[in-house]
Amino acid sequence: MSEKTGIIIYVLLLGAYVIGSIPTGVLLSRLLSRKDVRQFGSGNIGTANMTRMLGLPVGLVTLLLDAAKGYVAVLLPVWLHFAHAPALGLLAGMVAIVGHAFSCFLHFKGGKSVATTAGVLLAVAPKLLLIALGLFLLLLAVSSMVSVASVVSLWGTTVICATMGQPILVIFMILVSAFVTVRHHANIKRLLSHSERTIPYGLVATWQRRQHHA
Repeated sequence: MSEKTGIIIYVLLLGAYVIGSIPTGVLLSRLLSRKDVRQFGSGNIGTANMTRMLGLPVGLVTLLLDAAKGYVAVLLPVWLHFAHAPALGLLAGMVAIVGHAFSCFLHFKGGKSVATTAGVLLAVAPKLLLIALGLFLLLLAVSSMVSVASVVSLWGTTVICATMGQPILVIFMILVSAFVTVRHHANIKRLLSHSERTIPYGLVATWQRRQHHA
């Protein structure tokens, strides 16, 4: 690899990191309410907390914009007509995922990178994203917990990916699933202490309401 190529790759990955670092939730919350989403609810900058703070439509906009960061990062090597674009695209996507979690605009703090991961999967393996989304919705309907649905659906998708004969994608999924799991460490602690937040829908939420009114 030539020195020029190395510099281009470095700049490309730096660009992917900066794109991933854009704090969508913080910007939207300040724009729409003049408040910082980090000072509300769980303090997270992602879709779930934005939905709690400003409603489902804003939460969905946050989801789409965070996903777009991963999607754009993956396609950077393609748009630049770079050799070995698929592998480099996965690496750029991973860098964007890390950027969302450790944003240079938020003193290297950030979100949990679930939506950004979805954007990466949309770019590299749309069918895998559909599998992940299906698992997520099923798990959410059962557990009523976004954190449980997010983490378990990623690992489930990783297992399914392992049967598809794409080693590079499997490695990517293992790394991302482990990373997202670590980013949910606070949720896991709350889950173990039976204090994790639930949404008002699903089997667990229904059971909790019945127990409360019993």
